[in-house]
Amino acid sequence: MAIPDSKTIAAAVMEALEPFSRPGQVLGRDTDIMADLEIDSVAVLDVVMVIEDKYDVSVPLELVPKIKTIGDFADQIAALLAGEK
Repeated sequence: MAIPDSKTIAAAVMEALEPFSRPGQVLGRDTDIMADLEIDSVAVLDVVMVIEDKYDVSVPLELVPKIKTIGDFADQIAALLAGEK
């Protein structure tokens, strides 16, 4: 099975975050997950778990505070899937 690229992963992250977006809000790689979507850390962890399940990967808790944007999140998941840290 091919490792998904960051763009594909970003699309999955956007889909998982869609319920938290305001009507008409466009999500993109530069969307700040907590500031732009006004969600709390518990909701962020819920989204992390959704993506972990989707890609069968475990995101180390020390990485979570480093994830600010959708692009950051997608890049971290891509790196984990590629075996990088």
